Amino acid sequence: MSNRLSRLTHWLWQHRLPLLRLSAGALLLWLVYLGGLTLYNRLTASPAKWQAEMAAGKMAEARNDYRDAQQHYQAAVCEARKFGDWDLRLAESLVKDAKLTCILATLSKGDPNGRISGEADSLLKSIEFLHFDDFQRDYLEFHEAIADKECLLDARKQLHQSLAIIEKVNSNDVALLDIIDDQVFVCGFLSESDRSMRLLPTRLLRQKLALQERMYGNEDPRVADTLLQLDSFDGYSRDDPGYQIHVKETLPSIQRAYAIREKHLSNGHELVVATGRLANLYRDLGDNTSVVSLWKRTIATLEKYYGAHGSGLSEAYLYLGNHYEYNHLDAQAIEAYRKGAIIDEYCPYYRNTNESLDELFKYFDKQHNQAAIEQLSQQFLALRMRLNGQSNRVSNLCYDISRRYEQQGDFNKASHYAQKALTIGEQLWGVNWYSLKDERERLSKLYQHCGKTAEADKLTTQNDTLEGHFEYHTPHPMPTANTR
Repeated sequence: MSNRLSRLTHWLWQHRLPLLRLSAGALLLWLVYLGGLTLYNRLTASPAKWQAEMAAGKMAEARNDYRDAQQHYQAAVCEARKFGDWDLRLAESLVKDAKLTCILATLSKGDPNGRISGEADSLLKSIEFLHFDDFQRDYLEFHEAIADKECLLDARKQLHQSLAIIEKVNSNDVALLDIIDDQVFVCGFLSESDRSMRLLPTRLLRQKLALQERMYGNEDPRVADTLLQLDSFDGYSRDDPGYQIHVKETLPSIQRAYAIREKHLSNGHELVVATGRLANLYRDLGDNTSVVSLWKRTIATLEKYYGAHGSGLSEAYLYLGNHYEYNHLDAQAIEAYRKGAIIDEYCPYYRNTNESLDELFKYFDKQHNQAAIEQLSQQFLALRMRLNGQSNRVSNLCYDISRRYEQQGDFNKASHYAQKALTIGEQLWGVNWYSLKDERERLSKLYQHCGKTAEADKLTTQNDTLEGHFEYHTPHPMPTANTR
């Protein structure tokens, strides 16, 4: 064995120069091939084609056609690779593809059309509109229902590739801000299965904040948005030992975000969001006086700019009422809820829900104050009828009131309001609108509880007669309670 090894060593030494020449030649050929391939890619790269694929992907994404969108983004990735491994367009294409991979992972199992499920749509909107607290909570609940978790491995690889590119590229391009937003989105999906990504959003958002301050200035509203995003992804919980220190460190940034939004007021809801974040920090520091003062300041600002029934006011009164109720200041809570409920009737924030009114009902339910519930029902039903006429909002309120009386066992009043809701529904959508079938069945059961057998049988017969003739398409929303 030693002789063979010795002979092989001797042979290699004798032929070292030809072998070196051969190796050098092979290496040269490989470098020429790579250079030629790179040159070919650069010559055949088409910025117009890349832009077209990205534009088509964004259009498909806007109409919720996610499978078609991903196909365009994947084509854009192939085109962007021709621009070079460190081109910003490649980072943008990669992270768009990763984002669509995450979105498609939340589709209902077996959906052939690439349409997003209702739960996933709510989840995506919570992060899209900067409701990151809602996103983190909803994601924890929804993560187990993801249909295809294996595909998230591809999203993770694409994310890391795009991260490497933006770390190397020093740019003030607006496109870089959009890339970082998508990277934060993908990190949110992947962080639950990969703990190493928990700190990535904060790092990315700090980079985004520095870019925005350089590009737009320190008091631009977009800077306020990013400051609030940073607070949402801080990774702390109230049980953490260092939470109080973290709150004190975070407070100046959120105060700054609030001041920017107050100065550049364009939307009442945006100021309410900033107020809520700042109020939560004051509350965690035990400063309830500042919480109340802050909400009153926001209310005064909104009234000044938007009037007595303006944008965001009903929300502000709702959250002020929540604070009062949490601190057992019942009289102040009722007053705040009542003001918010009245404003919401004039300027609804949600289509069919008045949350302040719901809080009043819940409060009086806990107090078992039936007289107050009846008075509240009559007052707001009359107000809603005056403002909206025989509308879906009136039908929904009748439905809600009926449900409350049903839960209390008062079937006479429950059937009275259920009949009102049904009558309005039939006037709005016609007797054969499909959701009214369920309302008739419910009202029939209420009548049976009241001993009104004839009325119950009449509704059952009506449903039987309409069977096979129900309509399932209408331009109007369904008359169901608490539909946002």
